[in-house]
Amino acid sequence: MIKKIWLVGCGNMAQGYAEVLNQLEVPFTTIGRGDASASRFENVTGLEVVRGGIDACLYRKLELPSSAIISVGIENL
Repeated sequence: MIKKIWLVGCGNMAQGYAEVLNQLEVPFTTIGRGDASASRFENVTGLEVVRGGIDACLYRKLELPSSAIISVGIENL
């Protein structure tokens, strides 16, 4: 059974990952830090972004994923 995945980042590469995950019908939560990139992601994909980064997810006590896809720029790794 596939548990939920966290898609960390919401830039162009994350948009591609979101398309693939949707096609595969894999449940995921997209996590972003900034409002501008999150808004662009939402406009392009129609999917909601949890804003505030990983810290916000941990603070909100979201269900931990079985896996994560890290799709951020190299400077943010």
